[in-house]
Amino acid sequence: MIIAFIGDEGALAVVNQSDTSSFSVVPLQPQEIQLLLSAAPFQWWITGGWALDLFTGQKSRSHFDTDVAVARKDQTAAQAYLKSWDFQYAVPATSNPVVFESWNAGELLEFKIHGSWARENRDSPWRFEFLLHEIDQGIWSFRYCREVRHPLDQIGSRTPGGIPYLRPEIALLYKAARMRQVDDEDFRRVLPHLASQQRAQLARDVTRFKPQHPWLYLLA
Repeated sequence: MIIAFIGDEGALAVVNQSDTSSFSVVPLQPQEIQLLLSAAPFQWWITGGWALDLFTGQKSRSHFDTDVAVARKDQTAAQAYLKSWDFQYAVPATSNPVVFESWNAGELLEFKIHGSWARENRDSPWRFEFLLHEIDQGIWSFRYCREVRHPLDQIGSRTPGGIPYLRPEIALLYKAARMRQVDDEDFRRVLPHLASQQRAQLARDVTRFKPQHPWLYLLA
């Protein structure tokens, strides 16, 4: 068990400005994730702030961590692929401090657990976080509003170098749900790069889970 004092914003994505003195993170860069997962027998995508930078083609800021999206149904395949690695997940409903438990080999993480941090071994800093997405029969659904659904082949894209990432209209949904300062800044930075179809889809999806969301007037 690991107990980390990482602020009260939540367990699975540590807030940049939180106290991370007991939570060492030296994240792999997207190119390093691509190399690490090059032979993975499952689909994966860079998500979070890095996904937005891969979309625009320019690094906009420092990133505290690197998030890697995989289908929940592929979680044991992801774990087995990195079988020598150490995995820890945040225990739901714990905060300040957040309590982390080992993700044991073959253990299935239920819906209430969004993902798991990963590192080479217990003496290593954390390298990235697997975030488990709800994907079933070729359909992706949004964790915080299951009515928001899209075909699997429409949620991702690739950089010219072949790095898979979640499209901004998908990645921004998670930021719309959290609405930290960094999320709002990321949205405003990426907004001018969105095509009209992307803006329209994001507006429809945000409306479904928060009709009074402050981003909607900017997406109109």
